[in-house]
Amino acid sequence: MDNKKTIPIIPILIIYTLAAMVLSIGKQVFLPSEPAPLPIYRISWPLFGAFIESINLFPTLLFSAIAAGFAFFIVKDQNTSRFSPQFLAEMVKPLIIIIAATALYGIFLLLFQPMLFDARYQMQAQGQLFKDARKKAADEIQREDWQEAAIHLAICERIWKQSDGPEGTQYLRDKLAVALDKERSKIIDMEHPQPEKGYIETPEGTIPILSGQRGPVTIREALNLAERNLKQNNAFDAHWYASLAKKLAKPGSPEEQEATNLAAKAWNTISELKPLPKEQQAYRIYKEKLDGYNAILSGDYIRAYYIFNGLTKEVPSDPDVKKYLETALAGTKKIAFFQHEVSAAVGENLSYGIFAIPIRDTQGGNLGLGILKIDSLTMFSDVSFGTKVQYQVINDDEQIVGSVQSAYAKLSPFSEQVDGKIKNKTLVLLKAIDKNNKNRYWEPQWSGPSGNKTTYLVLDISYEDFLLACHTQTNSRNLSILELFKAQERLAFFGYIPQTFQLELLNRIMDPFLCLVLGLFILTISWRLRPQKKPGLIAFPMFIILPLVAYLLLEGIRISGTIINTALLLNFSFPMTIIICVINELILLFLAVLFLAGQRS
Repeated sequence: MDNKKTIPIIPILIIYTLAAMVLSIGKQVFLPSEPAPLPIYRISWPLFGAFIESINLFPTLLFSAIAAGFAFFIVKDQNTSRFSPQFLAEMVKPLIIIIAATALYGIFLLLFQPMLFDARYQMQAQGQLFKDARKKAADEIQREDWQEAAIHLAICERIWKQSDGPEGTQYLRDKLAVALDKERSKIIDMEHPQPEKGYIETPEGTIPILSGQRGPVTIREALNLAERNLKQNNAFDAHWYASLAKKLAKPGSPEEQEATNLAAKAWNTISELKPLPKEQQAYRIYKEKLDGYNAILSGDYIRAYYIFNGLTKEVPSDPDVKKYLETALAGTKKIAFFQHEVSAAVGENLSYGIFAIPIRDTQGGNLGLGILKIDSLTMFSDVSFGTKVQYQVINDDEQIVGSVQSAYAKLSPFSEQVDGKIKNKTLVLLKAIDKNNKNRYWEPQWSGPSGNKTTYLVLDISYEDFLLACHTQTNSRNLSILELFKAQERLAFFGYIPQTFQLELLNRIMDPFLCLVLGLFILTISWRLRPQKKPGLIAFPMFIILPLVAYLLLEGIRISGTIINTALLLNFSFPMTIIICVINELILLFLAVLFLAGQRS
């Protein structure tokens, strides 16, 4: 055998790959199965589609390159013995190429292809969301509902900025701008950040702490702070801490009596702050501050927020107004959220979602099933926003015993203690409010005999698992290997069939091994059927025929493998199925190597 000659697998593989990329891009551009969802995706949409198709075709191209390489490797037999060292040495380079190409294919298949599928899905979801929001904005402008139109146009702008043309929103934006200039003035954003420390637990419930207050505090610390603020003429703060101490103290205790006395003294001081009636503006501001403070004490945080938010425009430097606005805002965010957060959110999008979540009592007993439907969901790692939300409670007799509908929802992680253990759940706020206009709000609509009027739901599923369930509703091909592992372990309790994820996981992991085994067999067959002289022009049609034959062969084996894997998963556990598949691949790999090594050189 002439050692100077090499089998040109790599050059042919490069040519095949480039040709496949060009053809795939051409197909995606001129003959797409689905057009680009929006004009802004006219480049990325076909390009990502071409990458996906090229990854799928890579094993076919590799097999074709192996077979075609022997058309340029003409050597007369020099040795008729099997297991010839000279032959084995000649096969080292092709073997390295096949192993390296298979490893590269595995990386693209397991890591990059799910990302490409997910990116294409996000383009589809964003395109559908843009079209729906644009249609709603057009209808609302026609009805002269300017506020709602502005919200939906803001959604469009987040997806496709300065969109123009027949598919854009330029005409709608111009029309809305003219209307808004005529009908309303500019709204100043006065929202302040949430307090640093959070909340204090009291026997009467959880209450927000004052801005700058360190917390949580003890009863004695609250009493001391009340006395100190009273001496410093901070009557409102003194009354707040005295009231807090009273809530923390046991009924009838000396601490409760002391807190009551301090609160009375502070309240008398507050009453003495009342200005003369002739000082109308100061008196009105005083009354509003007092109303807002009373609203906080009574737990009406939304009303308190609007009061202090309005006062910031009149007395922005007032320290009481700033402090209690932050306190009211912290309390408000526990029971509601601002509607503008929904339109401002731009993240991973789910165009439609439906979830089955068991309802259990504190002992873990089954109380029924909750069905959550969300028309559109924008997801982040720590919060999600939904539109057109419906939640139905179904008992064991499969009857709907209660339901609630809401125009908007905010979902976030939530933890509660059950039997001394922390249980992770998902909090769903169903009430949305306008940041500045107290007359604009969206409340949940309950129905059913339960008479529930709360503005929130607590779902018995962790927020992490909820996001995972959202991802599974797009397409299993979009999921990463890690997400498939988690889904088959965690989501069976929520109505998902674990074998669906296990089959996708198994097929994905085994496909590179299948590629390696078939590559070795094709290398062996190509060697046995290599031409003894130059084939001439007949070799060129083979360059086109070989990929077709390799593609049909590979797809036939993949379909057979999927059927076998499905049967195994239905009859054995997932770990046992993996063991069986690994043993099977090792046997085939051993036979492929033995078959190759036993060839005559």
